[in-house]
Amino acid sequence: IDTKRLSVIPFENKINNLTTNETGQPSGGSALAKYITRRVTLSDGFDATDIKAYLTMNKPAGTNVYVYYKVLSQYDPEPFDDKSWIVMTQTSKTNTVALTDEEFIEYEFDPSGTNVNYTSSGATYTTFKTFAMKIVMTSTSTTKVPRIGDIRVIALA
Repeated sequence: IDTKRLSVIPFENKINNLTTNETGQPSGGSALAKYITRRVTLSDGFDATDIKAYLTMNKPAGTNVYVYYKVLSQYDPEPFDDKSWIVMTQTSKTNTVALTDEEFIEYEFDPSGTNVNYTSSGATYTTFKTFAMKIVMTSTSTTKVPRIGDIRVIALA
């Protein structure tokens, strides 16, 4: 046996099936597999009232993906980092899973309700200028994990 030609590349998927406390600070929450985008600040005069997310992903049976958003109005004096994450609802292909490792399907996520409104320090804000997204991936087994090909987020006026 030529041991110089043998090699092993071990890897471990760090994923679990927990999503408790994910609405807190960015480092909080029990999920092991998560991705947080950078903050996006819209141009002056282009404040948004709604947000949609599209993820193209390979989601095998036994796995799930949760999408959260965080927004800040230009009139809100509180810091962006103090805002809580809000979970979005998967609105397309809710019972669809990937049948092969190569099958990537586009899923749509929307906020619960009609528009993005939030209350802070007694004031209600109906528009936002800054937002960020958090994607949390869960699985019942470390051998089957969701894979995300791309993410598109659209802020709507």
